[in-house]
Amino acid sequence: MGEGEEKVAGRSHGAQAVRHCHARMTPPTPKPVPYPCATIALPEIAPCPANDHEMRWGAAALPLLRVEGFVLKAQPLGDADKIVTFLTREEGKIRGVAKAARRSRRRFGSSLEPWSRVALTLFEKEAADLARVDACDLLESAYRLHENLETGCLLAYLAEVADLFAREKQAEPHYYRLLGSLLAALRGGLTRSVVLRYFEVWTLRLHGLLPDLDLCGSCGASLIRGTVVLEVSSGEVFCPRCRGGAGVSRVTLREAGRGALAEILCRPPTELGGGRIAASALAEVGRLTSAALTAFAETEFRSARFLVSAEGAVS
Repeated sequence: MGEGEEKVAGRSHGAQAVRHCHARMTPPTPKPVPYPCATIALPEIAPCPANDHEMRWGAAALPLLRVEGFVLKAQPLGDADKIVTFLTREEGKIRGVAKAARRSRRRFGSSLEPWSRVALTLFEKEAADLARVDACDLLESAYRLHENLETGCLLAYLAEVADLFAREKQAEPHYYRLLGSLLAALRGGLTRSVVLRYFEVWTLRLHGLLPDLDLCGSCGASLIRGTVVLEVSSGEVFCPRCRGGAGVSRVTLREAGRGALAEILCRPPTELGGGRIAASALAEVGRLTSAALTAFAETEFRSARFLVSAEGAVS
């Protein structure tokens, strides 16, 4: 294994530790709700012939995998190659080596840019951390989205969070469709602040980390209406009278913020434009989601700082 691969393997080991921590920290799965992006249609890709690997590589070929996915990030590997992280529809997160991707753009073109939607052909070796990217055909480019600085910073944040939460080799079709629907909403002109909060809320919801706002964790009072207080470290929710323990970080969500959260949970992003949710209510939701995500990650997301600097209105 080369020096670049050893460094990446170390990062992979750290990511596995985070996922083990994720399993310990994840609370019981919340009550199921209709997923508003579940019916959004994404174009299919042609299936790969069953014997394609035999035709091209002979009997000693590695197992072939053909999937659709988004590019989350690409990292240099040596002088010529790249290690690319994909979030695929069929197989969850996959990391693969794109040979000669740094040396020449002729083979992969712009298909390895962040948030490109691609049709992938991969070869996987048993027990190997990295697949080999044989082909990466561009289905939909995100180039135009990256032309805007604020949108580019938002996309970097979405990629960093998705990379943490997506599970390797475990398909999450709802999460994949969430990301596809938000990219489509951005192209359609939905404001970045709505896209940001929608992504954060549903990332927490789909991974069982969105706090249950129904009952006070101390006195058991109903919290169906009114203000709630979230204790960041424990994830518990309290009524204003209890407010949780002393000397801990708290986030308050008032009636308007709860209304915004309810809208996000029951509507697709395309129905939330035109100022349907007030900026102040979105900001309240953002304080809750940002605190919950940061508490789970146990560190600040690096891209969040650039996002705040580029566009403080969505922080």
